Amino acid sequence: LLVMVRDPVERARSHYWFRRRYGKEDRELQEAFWSEIDRYPDMGDEDYLIPPALYATNLERYVNTFEEEQIHVLSLCQLSSSPRLTLREVQHFVGLEPRPLDLPHENQSSAPRSYIYRDLVQKLVEYQGLTKKVIKFVTTRSLRRRVMDFMHKVNMEKKPKPDIPNTIKYELYNILKSEVKITEKVFGVGLKSEWKNDASHGS
Repeated sequence: LLVMVRDPVERARSHYWFRRRYGKEDRELQEAFWSEIDRYPDMGDEDYLIPPALYATNLERYVNTFEEEQIHVLSLCQLSSSPRLTLREVQHFVGLEPRPLDLPHENQSSAPRSYIYRDLVQKLVEYQGLTKKVIKFVTTRSLRRRVMDFMHKVNMEKKPKPDIPNTIKYELYNILKSEVKITEKVFGVGLKSEWKNDASHGS
């Protein structure tokens, strides 16, 4: 089992932006984050910003089921800073002979040019009428996914993700600090600490 973790606050920010640009999140960033912070720890099925960032809690289920040597945890920071070394570690873990591979970086932040077009594409995805059934019958799932991805891609333009205010970072730090500490200690991974420095001031 290969598990990749990252700065938990950055993970939440990225997840928010992903859902926002595809029309699955209508709330502004601060509203979305405060909504989950106020509910914690009584999280619901609709919550997606905090629960996935509870790394130690989520990994515990796998540790209790599989042998320790079957689980390899690495960080996105590790992959970004030392891609070739990290790749060799992964190849060794899964029992492959080391070989070089290209690791292009293609995850650029973007947003829809037209939200009307975005919502139209999303309605096509959710449509369940007779025409949809016929399309499913005569095409493969991978082909349909490629078509939808292309339809979304042509509507995207580069745009930076919104920043998270330090007041929210401070609350997230208090919620996640024990999870981060356990994950780093038990699995030997290093998570970026810049957010801790900013959040500790709560300003």
